[in-house]
Amino acid sequence: MLSVKSFSLAGKLISIFLLMVLLISGCGKKSSSQESAKAGNGGQATYVFKVGHSQPENHPFQIGLKKFAELVQEKSKGQIKIEVYASGVLGGTRDRTEGVKVGTADMELVGSPDLSRWVPQAYLFDLPFLIKDYKQADAIMDGPVGDAIKKAAAEKGFKLLAYGENGFRHVFNKYKPINTLEDLKGLKLRVYPNQVYTETFKALGALPMTTDWGELYTALAQGAVDGAEAAEAHFMAAKFYEAGQKYFSLTRHTYIPAVLIMNKAKFDKLSPELQKVIQESAQEAMKYQREVARKQAEEYRQNMEEKYGVKVNEVKDLSKFIEAVKPIYDAWVPKIGKDLVEAAQKAS
Repeated sequence: MLSVKSFSLAGKLISIFLLMVLLISGCGKKSSSQESAKAGNGGQATYVFKVGHSQPENHPFQIGLKKFAELVQEKSKGQIKIEVYASGVLGGTRDRTEGVKVGTADMELVGSPDLSRWVPQAYLFDLPFLIKDYKQADAIMDGPVGDAIKKAAAEKGFKLLAYGENGFRHVFNKYKPINTLEDLKGLKLRVYPNQVYTETFKALGALPMTTDWGELYTALAQGAVDGAEAAEAHFMAAKFYEAGQKYFSLTRHTYIPAVLIMNKAKFDKLSPELQKVIQESAQEAMKYQREVARKQAEEYRQNMEEKYGVKVNEVKDLSKFIEAVKPIYDAWVPKIGKDLVEAAQKAS
């Protein structure tokens, strides 16, 4: 007959066995997280992050993000993989930006106006005629003003990794070159769909339309709108010259950065070493992207005229344009921050 002591020993052995089974089975479970760690070389974790943008694959956005992916792969020694998706295949810009904020998306490259919905300091870049040239733009993005906007973005759940190039925006239309304020009066122009842009073009005498970007080519071809405002790369990538747009006027009414954003919580979960890899790679890639975009802008203007018959003109005197938009500053500087705007105006 077995003693009570024997039963006690057997029970302990069974308990230990069951505990070992549970531990082994638990180690075999896989995380369902989008950027979950996987077994890599030498047992190191590999993170996979998806980054998207709205432009086609021939756009500088794609070129910059491909560079970013290559740098991250190299600097992390394969621990982090960046998957790049063009042409909005991951979703619309507005939804994707919100997704980055709440964590349903990893990263996105968007124009600064897409960020300003949640980060009012980013409206700084929408102020008309604030930024005069690339030197000032770089000083803003790479200096204290850019850092202040990054800090404000972090408070809203965004890790603003780096500033790239969206570019100076210009007016194009099918009727005439824009040289004076009078030339804008009554033109139905598609403008970026936020309040600063619509108020700006009302002040300039145009009739601002907020047609969806995806529907703009058809609207231009059918005459529902007379023209629009955008950077050279957007004009050429969308082939608006085939939709009856004959005049491209270099108004330079705004300079818009591209902002490479990441969900802050996901960034914060990485080790300090991998955070450094992401941050340094983003900054290096976006500076490269700016160079590419600026070189392409010159080539695009040349191709517009030589290959597609689009008339490109410089607007020689912007003084009346600048005078007309003063009410925009009166309305929006308090919302953005007077100190921030003044610092941007002085940046060089």
